[in-house]
Order: sequence, then structure tokens, then C-alpha cells
Amino acid sequence: MHNNTGSPTAETFNELYPAILECFGIILLGYIAGRTHIVSPANSKGLGNYVTYFALPALVYKAMVELDFQKVNWLFWSAILISKTILFVIVYLASLVIGRRMDLGRAGIFAIFATQSNDFALGYPIISAIYSTHHPEYVSYLYLVGPISLAILNPFGFLSMEIQRNRQATHRSSNIVMFGRAMKGLLTNPIIIMVFLGICSNFLFSQKLPAIIAGFLNVLASSFSATALFFLGIGMVGKIKKSSAMFFLTPILLIGCKLIVLPLLTRQVVLVLKPGGTDANMTDSFATFGFLYSTIPTAPTVYLFASLYQQSMDVVATSMVLCTFAAAPIMFITATMSMLPIQTSEETSALLSATMVDVGCIGIACCVWILIVFILSKRTNIIPHHFTTHLVVAQFLASIGIVLCKVTVNESSWINIPKAIILLVGVFSSRCWAALIAVALCIMRCRGLCVVLRLRPLFYIYGWALPTLLVAILVAVAPPVYKNDASNVVFQYGMAQLVASIILLGFNFLLAVTALVILHRKDRFGHLSNVKMLPTNKPTSEDTDSESETDRMLRPSCEENGNQDIEDMRTVYQTCSITASCSSSQRETCRRRTNQHYLKTLQTSEGGDPYDVAASHQLSRHILLLLFLLLSMIIGFSLCVWKVTGETQNSLYLMLEFLDTVLAYCQGFFTLAVFGFDTRNVIIPFFNAIMCQCLLVFISTNKRLKRVLCRKKRTSSSDDDDMDSETSHTIQQFTQHHIESCKKDILKDVRIGVQAHHHEVFHGLDLVDWLVEVGLATDRDGAVSYSKRLLIGQIITVVDKDHDTKQYHDSGLLYKFTSDEDSTSEDFHVVT
Repeated sequence: MHNNTGSPTAETFNELYPAILECFGIILLGYIAGRTHIVSPANSKGLGNYVTYFALPALVYKAMVELDFQKVNWLFWSAILISKTILFVIVYLASLVIGRRMDLGRAGIFAIFATQSNDFALGYPIISAIYSTHHPEYVSYLYLVGPISLAILNPFGFLSMEIQRNRQATHRSSNIVMFGRAMKGLLTNPIIIMVFLGICSNFLFSQKLPAIIAGFLNVLASSFSATALFFLGIGMVGKIKKSSAMFFLTPILLIGCKLIVLPLLTRQVVLVLKPGGTDANMTDSFATFGFLYSTIPTAPTVYLFASLYQQSMDVVATSMVLCTFAAAPIMFITATMSMLPIQTSEETSALLSATMVDVGCIGIACCVWILIVFILSKRTNIIPHHFTTHLVVAQFLASIGIVLCKVTVNESSWINIPKAIILLVGVFSSRCWAALIAVALCIMRCRGLCVVLRLRPLFYIYGWALPTLLVAILVAVAPPVYKNDASNVVFQYGMAQLVASIILLGFNFLLAVTALVILHRKDRFGHLSNVKMLPTNKPTSEDTDSESETDRMLRPSCEENGNQDIEDMRTVYQTCSITASCSSSQRETCRRRTNQHYLKTLQTSEGGDPYDVAASHQLSRHILLLLFLLLSMIIGFSLCVWKVTGETQNSLYLMLEFLDTVLAYCQGFFTLAVFGFDTRNVIIPFFNAIMCQCLLVFISTNKRLKRVLCRKKRTSSSDDDDMDSETSHTIQQFTQHHIESCKKDILKDVRIGVQAHHHEVFHGLDLVDWLVEVGLATDRDGAVSYSKRLLIGQIITVVDKDHDTKQYHDSGLLYKFTSDEDSTSEDFHVVT
């Protein structure tokens, strides 16, 4: 059964494209039909029942009857079982550890999602198109590995969800009842039933069905593929309901486990078990098939499980949709690479060398752009962007190093040493700074900014000194290998460099993941956005029980000084919690440090409230960048392990090498995608400058338009007509009776940073406080409405024109009163 190991033909290669296009084309048709209501939800439910209870069982039964079990490689089946079990346990335990509370149901559904593949609806046509000619037995393995999830792993997930549902229920059931429900769901599964009946019929009919039964099953089985794919498309309609960036963190992690971790893990387990025995080519073929099989996206039935047990339905639905579409390019690339013949070393080296130079140049350009954006937005000294700047510098060095190593051709010159130092310091430092950013986010949001400021020298040592020392040891100890080969350009110091890379990647990956887990569980800023003001009176006993950590942490500082402004309250939130064992002098030192750092953040807010400390961290963007960097670490770790073990370099190795090249030396591109489009400090000023110049040129060339625009503007009553009676009354009352006293009470000079100095301005919250204090408003909401009417009537105006000039903010945003000169019509001067 395993002797036909010939290379794929052009005919098989050409069958891949229509197979993938057909599958995802039918999915798209189903999605369109569901979105346009051509197929109603009731009809789609009936279609799903047909696929589940008729078409799929017929296909599974027929395949199990005709399968020759004597030719099945049970080592390969065991490799799939082991790899899925390992990932199931990892995801299950990680869900329990990462979550803020012990939710067994969520852990169970997430573990099922990461291990259950859409083997029949999506995997069958693609696997059949690739292997039907050269390894037709591989198609039969789909029917054997499918029950691994359904009959072995999923029952543990069902039992966990039953336990969690029983905990939340009013009337709890016994453990025997919960176990019985889980087993009932397993035994009544149509696929499990058909697998058992198919095995029995296999011995009964001697692997050949009677003609009448075979014809009947063929009709049902042939209708499965198109119907299942169409139903999958319908099931995607309306599943993505959340838009928050943080919401997509869990789906991205689940998709990464399913489409990246599981394929790499499966391939490694297959190579360890060696199902091909002494035939290395057969083992490698099984490893490639296992890798491709593991890239099949999650089955839509997982969403049905989530709906049945009411467990994380939004997360599972969103993950299922994104996983299906993300799997398309991954499966296409994997399948294409697996069918390509191994190129010669010269061809591979030339192609990889060209790729290295290209991605290096792109990385240099992206890093330069990011540094310009950070400098213009004044974020280079702001935590955590200060550490992100160091990361960009490290990425810049890595990109420069890879370009220098490929551009210069003198392989025996001493100049190779500084080139290697630049490359290795950049690569190693980028890995270290990625982990340090995760640690910094964790410390500043779980403990306090003051701790990060105090530990900043240690960050520099770990981010720069340690990689530099490691590179110096490699250069001094390991003998360099100078060959005209793309791989040796990167790994010039052989096995020592590979071992150092594995240790560095593994440690930084674990450090970053641990920091993100702690951040998710103990983020003190979780409720900060809901705290707009602190209560002036002491909380009652009932309020104390439900009082959040935010209130308990901020309230003592407010009680000490009733006139403490919002800057002090936000600063308190950046210091250690009141439960920390810090002396009063240490707290005062921390308060002074955070106050100095806090003044720098006032100029870096990208829209919104510049006094919102949580927003200034840009947590969502940093976590998104860290996900890209962690993916790069996984690919790099897998490639280094592959090189150390000395395995054959097949097409999958070539794919991993190209992926590692892009992810390691073009990291600046991902940083650019996350941070490179600062609308306030870069894009809007640049766009405004261009538009102003174009407008001035147009006006200067049009004399008639210039004369019209340069006339003195006449006051118009249209603005007054647009105001309602309440706004007009408020403006009249305030300007006649209160404006002078208000100016006297709230106007002040404010200095922001070193350069910005504003005269006779006030914070938004100052006017709100004053209106409540003098009785013009009963509460803060009423005072905000009153202030908004003054803003509409142009009695006051916002100082920073980049903010919304029609919405009043009860915050630290600066406003000023419009002077007579501001409200009076002026001449329009054109500068040419």
C-alpha cells in the first residue's frame, strides 16, 4: 500500500487550483445565499440536518466498509492521536490559567475548537485532489482520524461543559447524571454510529458492498461535498458580532493553535514515531500529509456544541469564520509546497538570497518610517512606546545586517565579522525586546508604572547587553563557516548559534506568554474606563462589598486632598496598589516619577482624552504586535530544531525557511502596520499641508475667486437660526450674569511639557465643577449639557483643534473663552 512513492505529476498539481477554488467558491455562494436571505434560517437548518444525518453517515459508512485495515499504518494514526491530545491538554489548561475565573466549560469548548477539523466537508475534496493519484490511501485516513476528536477527545470537553452548566444551574444534578448526558451525546452521534457499523460490515461483506447498497450509498455520498460546503457558507452569516480589538485576541490565539501549532506539532510527532520505518521518504511523506491535514480549519459543528451548552458562542462563532478564511491561503501554500519537487541547492540558495535582500530593504524602510512617526508624535520617551522604539531599532539592525550580508560578496574578508555582529545583535535583541514589551505592559498595568521606571536599567541590560554578550561569545568561540549559501549567511556559526537561538527563542517566548497571561488575569486598568469621577462621600457598607479595586485604590488619595485634580488621580493609578509594602518616602518618590512621566503623555494622545492613561498605553496595538512577534518566534524555533536534528530538507522545510526569513527580517513591516499610521501627528498634518498648498495655488491663479475670498466676511444670522431656544437662552443668561465670575474662578495658565504654554485656559472638568457648585446645573451630566450649549454658541472653544469641537468632554481637555477678536469677523488674507 505504501510503495507508490513517485513524485507528483503536473496533472495532480493542476488539480489543486480548481479543488481549492471549488471549495471556497461554494462556501462563498452559501454565504451570499444566507446574507441575501435566499435561503432562510429554517431552510438552512433542514439542509444541515440532511448533511448530518444522511449524506455524511452514508459517506463514512461506505468508506469504512471498503477500507483495508491490514494496510493501515497505525503508527501514523497514533501520531495524529498524540498530537491532538497534546494540543487539547495545552489549550484546556491554558484556558483555565489565563481566564480570570475557573471556567471548565470555556476550557472544554476552546480545546474542542483547537483539535476538531472539518475533515469531510473541506478536507476531503482537497486531500483527494492532491493524493488520489499517488497516495490514494491517504484519503481513507480521514475516516480514521475523524473519530479521534469525536470519540476520544470531545467527550472530555462535553463533560467539562456539563459540569460548568451544572454549577450555574439552580437545581444541580449528580455526577452520574452529568456523565450520562455526556455519554449519551457521544453514543447518539451519527458519525460514531456509522464508524462502528462500518467496521462490523467491513468483516461481514469482506470489504465489498452489495451492488444495490453501494449504488444507494453512492448517491447519498456524492451529494455530501457541495451540500456541506454550501451549508458551511450559510452558517457563517452573522457570526462576527464584536468589533473591539481586544475581543479578537482570543480568536486569534485559537486560530494560531489550530492552523500553526497543531501542524508543526503533528509533523514533529510523526517524525519521532517514524511510521515509514526504515524508509525515510515514506516517513517524510507521512509527515507532510500530517502537516497538511492539520491545516484543515475547524468544523462548524463546534459552534453547535457552544450553542447547546451556552459557552462562549460569540468567540467560537467569530473564530470559526476567521479560521475558515485564514486556512485558505495556508492550505494552498502548504499543498503547493508539498507537491513541488525539491529544487537544487543552487536554485534554493539564489531564491532565498533574493528574498532576504528584498525583505531586508522593506524592513529598513518600515523601521525608518516608524521611528519618524514616534519622534513626531513624541512617544520615544513614553512607556511602553519607549521600549517599542528599542524594538524598532533592533529590527532595523536585523534588516541592515541581512542586506549587508548579501550585498557584499567577499566571503573571506574580516568584514564578515562586523556584518555578522550587526545581524545577530539585531535578531537576538528583537526577540528580547519583544518579551520585554510584554513584561513592561504586565508590570505597569498590574503593579504600577513606577515599578517599570525603577526597573528600566534592567530592561536595557536584558534587551541590549545580554544579546551583545551572547554574540561576542559566539564570535570568540565558535568557528565561522563561510559558504556561498543563503542558510549559512544567517547561521554562520553553525551548531553553537543554533543552540543559542533555540534557548533564546524558547525562553523569550515563555516569558512573553507568561506576562500576557498575568496581564489578562490581573489588569488593574480593566475598570478605569468606567470611572469618570469619584464619590465625594464615604461609601456605605453595601457599596464597600461591591466596590472595585479601582475605587479602593483611588479613594484614599482623594480623601487626603479634596482639591486633588484629575492628573493626581490618574497618577495614583500608575503607582503600586495600597496593599503593596512600600514606605511613604517610596510612594512619594514614585508619585514624583510618575508625575514627571505623566506630563509627557499629554502631547501623545491620538484623539480622545489626553488625560486617559489607559488609552495612552495603546494596549490593543501592542498585543497585536506581540502576536506577530510570537508567531515569528514559533516559526524560528521550529526551523532551528529542524536544522539541529539534521532532518532532510524537503518542500515544507523550504516553506518554513521562507516564512522565517519574512517574519524575522521584515518585522518592521508588522510594526508599521500596527503603529505606522498616526493620523493626528503624521497623516492629518501631511494631508492638510498638501491640501492647503493646492488651495493656495488654485486661489492665486483665479483672480475672481481671490477677490471674493479676500472680502470682509459678513456676519450671518444662519448660525442663530440653527440654535434652538434652549441654547440661545443659556448663552444669553451666561453672558449677561455669569461669564465674568466664571472666568475669575476657573481661568489659569497651563504648561504642558517644555514648549507648550497656554494662557487663560481651563480644563473641561473645571467648568463642570463650577456649574455644579454655583447651582447652574444639578449634576455633572446637566453641567456637561450646559457646557455643550456654550460650545455650540461659541462662548467657549477647545484649545486643541484636533479634538471634536462639537462635543464637550468632562475631562482634562483644555478649553478657553472666545475673545472679542475671535468672535468678530476678520479679513481673509491669502498668502502667496
